[in-house]
Amino acid sequence: MDQIKELVVKDKKEDAQKRVYSIALKLQDSRVPGKYDAEAKVVYEMADGKWKCKYISLISLAKVE
Repeated sequence: MDQIKELVVKDKKEDAQKRVYSIALKLQDSRVPGKYDAEAKVVYEMADGKWKCKYISLISLAKVE
């Protein structure tokens, strides 16, 4: 969690059973050099009356510094 320096929700789609978020992240670990831009998709599904994370998919990762 400390490596996430910025998180932006770029797009959000949802219906009664599923929520899909497209997110952009800026990542940096203080223990190693470099900064990274990443894009990911996070999918939640309704199960037993609660939202549960189904999966997180890394779309891209690029070193920027």
